[in-house]
Amino acid sequence: MSPLVKSKYPLLNPDVSLVGGLSNATQSNDPAFSNAQWFGYVTTDSAAGGVTAVANVVAVPITPGIVVTQVSLVSGNAAGTITNCNVQLFSGTSTPTALGTQSVNVTSTPFTQATPFTFTLGSAVTISQANAPYGYVYVSLGLTDSVAPSFASASTPVALGGVAPGTNAPVLAAKYTGGSSTQPATLVSPTLVAAAYLCWLT
Repeated sequence: MSPLVKSKYPLLNPDVSLVGGLSNATQSNDPAFSNAQWFGYVTTDSAAGGVTAVANVVAVPITPGIVVTQVSLVSGNAAGTITNCNVQLFSGTSTPTALGTQSVNVTSTPFTQATPFTFTLGSAVTISQANAPYGYVYVSLGLTDSVAPSFASASTPVALGGVAPGTNAPVLAAKYTGGSSTQPATLVSPTLVAAAYLCWLT
C-alpha cells in the first residue's frame, strides 16, 4: 500500500488543524463533528440562529457510536440582552425528536465577539443508527434576546430551498416553533432560512 503522502492525501485532517485540535469531550481520539464539514470555512457573520423565541435548527453530519456532550458556537458579535439561551440535539429522522435533555438555560448574555461558547448538554447523547440513520443529527439553538447575536455561518442557497437533493437529505437550516426557555419535544413545520450557523459537537 502506498503512503498517504505519495497518494496525495494529507497526513492530518485540515479541519482538525483549523480548530486547534478540537476533539470529542469523552473520547479524545474522535474528532469534533461540524456542519462546516459540508460548507467549508468560506463563511460570514450572520444573525442566522439569532431569531428570538424559536428553535433555530441546523443539521450536522456525524458518525454512529460517537458520544456527544457539548455543542460549541462562535459569535461574530455580542448580543443584546439574552433572557433565554440553550441547545438541544434532535434525531436526524423525518420527524426529528429530542435526544437526551437540553443544556442548562442561560439567562445572561453568553456570547462575546470572536470567542467560542460551549454549551454542555443536560445528558450525554450516544449517536446510533436509529437516531442518525442517514449520517446526521439536528442541533437546535433556543434564544430569547433583545438584539440577535451573529454567528459564523454558511449560506444555504435558495436554489436548494435549504434542502439538498435526495429523499433523506437533511433540512440544512430552518426555524421551528418553540425553543425559548424550553425546547420542543419534536420539530415540525420548518421555515427555511438562508444561512446556517456553524457549530461543533464534542
